[in-house]
Amino acid sequence: CKANHINIRRKYVVWLQGETDGVANMDVNTYKTGLSNTFTRLFVKGLDQVFVITIGQYAGLPGTYDKVNEAAKQLCADDPRFSLGSEALSQLPATYLTDGCHYNQAALNIAGSQCGSVAARYVPAFW
Repeated sequence: CKANHINIRRKYVVWLQGETDGVANMDVNTYKTGLSNTFTRLFVKGLDQVFVITIGQYAGLPGTYDKVNEAAKQLCADDPRFSLGSEALSQLPATYLTDGCHYNQAALNIAGSQCGSVAARYVPAFW
């Protein structure tokens, strides 16, 4: 971008991850610390905000992702560098799943739209 004289005013990340950690029954504090540490170097380099989309459900195994989702929500509540972008996936019926844990494009569009609305609140008006 610098070589092409493109000025990036804000740097954001949208994060949607945790299925494997949920299946592994990772505890809340471990996931929360890991998620925070994942972005430490990027924040030092100028990352402005991480918008977290919580994962949904694991077909046939209710509660599998509860700890991961709780950790993500706690991190967003405790650390101002992280914002809860959407919890839509955990509220959608299993018919939106393409397999045991991944969502179809319609579900991702719903979550992405919600997250986009949250992210828009962080963009200052330039005009």
